[in-house]
Amino acid sequence: MYQQQFKTTKTVNVFTNTNSYNEVAYVWVALHGYGQLARYFSRNFEILNPEKHLVIIPEAQSRFYLNGVGLHDKRVGATWMTREERETDIADYVQYLNDLKSRFADQLPTDVKWVVLGFSQGAATACRWVELGNIAPAALVLWSSIFPPDLPVDGRLKDKCPEIYLLMGDEDEYMNDARWAENQQIAEKLGISPHLIEFKGKHRIYPEVLGQLAKKIEAL
Repeated sequence: MYQQQFKTTKTVNVFTNTNSYNEVAYVWVALHGYGQLARYFSRNFEILNPEKHLVIIPEAQSRFYLNGVGLHDKRVGATWMTREERETDIADYVQYLNDLKSRFADQLPTDVKWVVLGFSQGAATACRWVELGNIAPAALVLWSSIFPPDLPVDGRLKDKCPEIYLLMGDEDEYMNDARWAENQQIAEKLGISPHLIEFKGKHRIYPEVLGQLAKKIEAL
């Protein structure tokens, strides 16, 4: 059998916290984690003032049943990629996010500051988008995740993003000494020294911590 591939279109879900963009100063593109849906993930960002902070939450293009298969499984999640056709999925979501940015940029003030936030699996997606895509944000935020190990040493991430924040809970159930050591090695390889923000909590976004982060970004 001969494998063939071709490009096609797909309808995607995107949620925002406001439809009024005239006074917006900061635009957050927030990328959810594995198995999440954008409409639920969006609740984490209600603490941000929509008059100043536009939050754009795109949903990953692949959905699946979280508890097996069949119409009676009620919980559905989405994922940015799997190991199957990995490089194709990365190229597809980078183009998807590029298109997303272009769609909103035409409606926004020209001096807005872009912030890219990735939670868990979405953090790797965020890093690859900044590295490969047409986004050069004022800040990149990795929440409850580490840098993806496949970023090129001579890549563009460091130069394209002057401020990088790494947020980690002290009870994060997916973090251990080995993963933290791996993250340190990747950051050193890339020549990146992220601002580390540790908080009390688990593998999730806490609105009060997000609010504190927003104040730091407003001070840039």
